[in-house]
Amino acid sequence: MWKKPWFTQLIVFVMLLGGIPVYGSSYTVLDNILKKIIDYETEPLASIGWRESALLPMSYSDASTDGAYLGEAMKGDYLAPNSYSTWTMYQQGSICGAGADSALGAVLTSGQPNISVSPKNHNFGIVTRGGSSESQTFTLSNTGTTDLVLGTITISGTNASEFSIQNDYCSGHSIVPSERCMVDVIFSPTSSGSKHAQLSIPSNDPEIPTLDVALIGTGIDDLLGDYETGDEEFKRLEIGDSIVYFYQRMIDDAIVERDFIVYQFDRATGELIDRKVHWLSDLPEHITIDITKEQAESMVMGEVQFTEMYIISPDSDVFTLDPTAENPCWVVRSIDDGNTIVTIIDAVTGEMLGHGVPPPEGGFTLSGPWYSNPCSGAWTAWYQNAENWFNTMGYPTEAVEWPTETQVKSHIQNPDTSLFYELAHGSSTYFASGCIGGTDYEYTYSSEIGRCTPFLGHF
Repeated sequence: MWKKPWFTQLIVFVMLLGGIPVYGSSYTVLDNILKKIIDYETEPLASIGWRESALLPMSYSDASTDGAYLGEAMKGDYLAPNSYSTWTMYQQGSICGAGADSALGAVLTSGQPNISVSPKNHNFGIVTRGGSSESQTFTLSNTGTTDLVLGTITISGTNASEFSIQNDYCSGHSIVPSERCMVDVIFSPTSSGSKHAQLSIPSNDPEIPTLDVALIGTGIDDLLGDYETGDEEFKRLEIGDSIVYFYQRMIDDAIVERDFIVYQFDRATGELIDRKVHWLSDLPEHITIDITKEQAESMVMGEVQFTEMYIISPDSDVFTLDPTAENPCWVVRSIDDGNTIVTIIDAVTGEMLGHGVPPPEGGFTLSGPWYSNPCSGAWTAWYQNAENWFNTMGYPTEAVEWPTETQVKSHIQNPDTSLFYELAHGSSTYFASGCIGGTDYEYTYSSEIGRCTPFLGHF
């Protein structure tokens, strides 16, 4: 706050920093104090909207410098370009002249929109040429006092063609004060090297007519190029800050149980973090079988669900045979009288070797929406990663984004669903699974779907 003592014509600025008043008698001191506050508030943890505001109480001081003009200069030079909202309290005086006084007062009291974006920039990290990154959601907020009218959002800059907008809930919309909207962007490099572009957001904000958000990414030919020279087909996954490449060993059409190669790279730098290999060394390059898939399926009881050929590991936890099968085996899963049966048949001799541990019938993964009013966003990488691992373990899985309560209920109350993953806003007794009318969360309650245990994975 400020005050102008009756006993002097010098202005004394008083600012509160953490509740402690700090006094300065020069504009340089005031600028330094303001800069420290801004530096503090722009730390990563200080992302709460109300902290990105500045109070500019000014009085006229002398005939050469008007406090209101100083406040406007601070707002235009630093606060507005960094997406800060401002509140102003200006004392009117005769220094600016009668006409200027009236015009300035009208501007300061009429209100205006103020655009803010989070995050203020984004580095998509390293993405293989020809591939695509996970989408990044940018949230636009109106921290002003009148409606923010948005134009058509575009991508511009040197490498604009290698970035693209996926979901745009903002272009052409009006955002009332304190509300927000979202737009998603992905990075799809067509060549190697560092890439730069801007997300250009036009609006009726008088101080920032077009807000540019820096987009950065790096395209590479292949992270595995320095480590793998064979023809193995690795599956690429993005998990948190890591890029993971997974290869399940196959010999012809047979899955080699528990044999795999996994590489984990830092998503931002491309540095190799970890490499794991489990590889039996005494296996042939090719296999020969005498029993066809159809013959194996004809040997089991019940209705066949699926059939795969395996080379069974001596350390298997699923196919516990003693001794371990020497030949490739057909593993046939069937349903007989409501019971799941896993039958192991030697693919060379046709001998029925035993039974495996039956897995759950299936899995279900979901993500609720990030935001409401309007609904947008999802924890895509997480729920799709769960789907991938459920399927890899042999459990057919359905993955749904924003499912209705009816969909969730149909899976949870189904005895065939034993693996369930959800990530959504909520608590231990409910979560926001879907969206009603494009604006409101649709909640799923444990009391309504007959679930006795708490939900996990909510926010």
